[in-house]
Amino acid sequence: MEQTYLIVSDQIKTNAITAIVGLEVGRYEVCIRRKGKTPPQRRYWHKCLSVMCEGTGYELIELKTIIKRQVFGTKSFTTRLGDIIERDISSEELSIDDYGKLIDRTITLAAMAGIPLPDPAIFGMELSK
Repeated sequence: MEQTYLIVSDQIKTNAITAIVGLEVGRYEVCIRRKGKTPPQRRYWHKCLSVMCEGTGYELIELKTIIKRQVFGTKSFTTRLGDIIERDISSEELSIDDYGKLIDRTITLAAMAGIPLPDPAIFGMELSK
């Protein structure tokens, strides 16, 4: 059994709590996470990136890395040998708001480079002004 509740109302929140209370102890795990990016956000960001790649000559992975590092920095960890390894933040698990920050930064960089981007409405998005 797998159940997902998008908490958009008090009634749905109550339904989720009721479902948890009714679970048999020791047989289930419950995961609570922020709602992730939307499919239109992902499609639009990737289209913007591909347009920017054509205009700048960067490879997709290079441009994604540049933008993610500008917005979120990097995370680092230390190996057992004491080496410090830096890694980029994955865009796959970002919230709607954080993904919006990637899109905003991409739009800003494209404008600075004089690269016109497609209308977000084509991708089912509206940009706040």
